[in-house]
Amino acid sequence: MEQKPYSALDNLIFILKKALANDKWLFVNAVAYAVLQVLLSLAGLYIPKWVLDVLLGQKKRDTLIWLFGAFILAGFAALFSQMLRSRAFSRIIELRFKLVEDHQTACLTTDYEIMETVEFEEKVFASYRAVSNNTWGIEGILHRLYLWPGLLASLAVSTYALVQINFYLFLPALLSALASFFVGNRAAKLKARDKAADVRVSRKSKYLRNSMKSRTMALDVRLPLVRALLWQRYGLLREELKTLGKRQSCRTQGAEFYVSLIDCLKTAAVYAFLIFRTYSGAITISVFSLCVGAMEDFADCFGALLKDIRFIQDQNLDVNEFRWFTQNICGDFTEDGTVIDHIDEIVFEQVSYQYANSPTYAVKDVNVTIRRSSKIAVVGENGAGKTTFVKLLLGLYTPTSGRILVNGMDMATINKSSFYKCMASVFQDFHILAFSIAENISLSEDKACAGRVEQILEQVGLLSRIQKLPKAIDTPASHAIEDEGIELSGGEGQRVALARALYTGASWYVLDEPSAALDPLAERNLYAMFAQTMEGRTMLFVSHRLASTTLCDEILFFSQGVIAERGSHEELMGLGGGYAALYEAQARFYREGQTATERD
Repeated sequence: MEQKPYSALDNLIFILKKALANDKWLFVNAVAYAVLQVLLSLAGLYIPKWVLDVLLGQKKRDTLIWLFGAFILAGFAALFSQMLRSRAFSRIIELRFKLVEDHQTACLTTDYEIMETVEFEEKVFASYRAVSNNTWGIEGILHRLYLWPGLLASLAVSTYALVQINFYLFLPALLSALASFFVGNRAAKLKARDKAADVRVSRKSKYLRNSMKSRTMALDVRLPLVRALLWQRYGLLREELKTLGKRQSCRTQGAEFYVSLIDCLKTAAVYAFLIFRTYSGAITISVFSLCVGAMEDFADCFGALLKDIRFIQDQNLDVNEFRWFTQNICGDFTEDGTVIDHIDEIVFEQVSYQYANSPTYAVKDVNVTIRRSSKIAVVGENGAGKTTFVKLLLGLYTPTSGRILVNGMDMATINKSSFYKCMASVFQDFHILAFSIAENISLSEDKACAGRVEQILEQVGLLSRIQKLPKAIDTPASHAIEDEGIELSGGEGQRVALARALYTGASWYVLDEPSAALDPLAERNLYAMFAQTMEGRTMLFVSHRLASTTLCDEILFFSQGVIAERGSHEELMGLGGGYAALYEAQARFYREGQTATERD
């Protein structure tokens, strides 16, 4: 996953384009805010001077009427500028939510093959940082960019005042702000070196925290050895976090000390100069006040701009990660390719697949044709290549070599959405959503589907259990969200997952270890139900238990990544090879278990 770097300027343009596309009024708001800031800057600088002029008798007392009006105008300007700023910031938050949606969409549509890489989780974590908070990342940058027109306007007012009075007063404020910027920039660069380590440590910390409070790991964590190991690892990670935090804190505090020192020296030098000029009669007390205010305004505005530039540079890495992730990572559900409405056959031609960093092939030189309405069993010992074969069949993996044809067309040219409408699959690692049982099966909130949901539940042998619940099929399948939810057993959850596949009415079904939580007899009965109910449809059963093989037209026996044997159950038993040995071993195990049960 090669990543293209973007400059800070590229990212600024990207953010501004996003903001403009989302809300054009935000820029009008920023201009209006800048105009009000000009009025406030003028009032803040010149009203104190006018007051002192009146008090010292240098202006007529009727000027106070105009001063009173200026105060009222400044008050209204302050009120409206605050209203504009609040409104703008709420609009910026709306933009961040839309960018969060972009991130979530990228996660949902990422190629499955990419999700299995080592870098993927780190990329997800790093890219989400850019949209995870109000104060940093893209929203933090936009907050600062919104204030820039006002800062530049205030900077222009204070610069004009300083230059009009004494050009040399402009230089100390400028030099001190630049010196503070370079000191802070140096600290930021040192901090950026720890960015990768910070992401890595934060990701580990998140994993450990989630493991300690995870419901799915609750039983394991209650075991003393597991709990001790997690706590030990978390302790080591805490020390790493402390070390990293102390290093960053020392750099930040050191930079703040030097910035404060520079500011103190600048202030002392300017005040000494102004006091000397006032005593010598070169300037009046009111001008002294104006100079001090203008100098402080200039230093604050210029320093804020430079600090914002440093902030943007610091956030550049996270914005880079976000742009790359949302623009390049997705691809599983693009609308490209040829649309199909049925599948007649799927052909593997010399298909091989090798996982990244693996020295061997998971599957090697697979040649097989699966035709419509056939029933295929894919069997073999663990690690033989069964699941890899299924993921290739479903288009989740792209072959390392060879090709897969769907209706005579290369699978890579097929529209994925239309392909998956023809397919229904159930995996061993299924997931039940914390929604109602009806929604888990229909994947819809449409109440009109209730009759069909109950029909499917009857087929998988779960209807009587569900009808006894207070809310029947409307009962939430977990209490993670709703208090009245229930917790399904492993076998019940698998039946719901199977019902979900049946509900689709697809023409092809792929069942990869879908009955691991069922006993062998229940598994065989379930497969028999499928074979009877799905007559005329394509069925592909994958299991390390061989309960389904006698129901199938053809058996593909995988061994070390290749199809070592193929044929019907009778043909493979007659060969006396690996399949026959595996079948006899399992049959003997179940016979012995049944005999032991009868003796007890």
